[in-house]
Amino acid sequence: MIKNPVLMLAIALPLTAVLGSFASLAMTMVHADTELPEQYHWEGFQLDRDFSRSERAAHLGVQATLRSVAASGRCEIDLAIAGTPPERLHLMLAHATRARLDQRIDFHRVTAQTYAGQCKTIPDGHWRIELTDGAQTWSVRASTRAISLPVRIDAKTADDD
Repeated sequence: MIKNPVLMLAIALPLTAVLGSFASLAMTMVHADTELPEQYHWEGFQLDRDFSRSERAAHLGVQATLRSVAASGRCEIDLAIAGTPPERLHLMLAHATRARLDQRIDFHRVTAQTYAGQCKTIPDGHWRIELTDGAQTWSVRASTRAISLPVRIDAKTADDD
């Protein structure tokens, strides 16, 4: 039987804090954070490369339109670019919440401005889109809430924002 409940409370609260501290120390020692990987410093380099590829696309005035996704699985892109158009394009469609719907589509040039590739049906949802040339010298990114054709993908300069 507790004779003085206030005294017991005054002892129990600090004792709980001390025990919790020891439990936290034990968990930290058993499940310590891992060291950074050897290649960690390359993350910044990759980010710089992404920015330079976007700037290159803006300099070339890259404008693309994903204009058809046929039931047969054929997708088409129209590309406007300053200079010589690339022979190949790569399109990455990444669904925001369902990775199994992601697609990487390789396109080959069929006319001066039209490219064709094989793709699956693209359901509605939030999509992140990245278009790059075959040599990966430039890239254009976009985001859309629903794929309603045509989808326009433009390179924008920082001044356009």
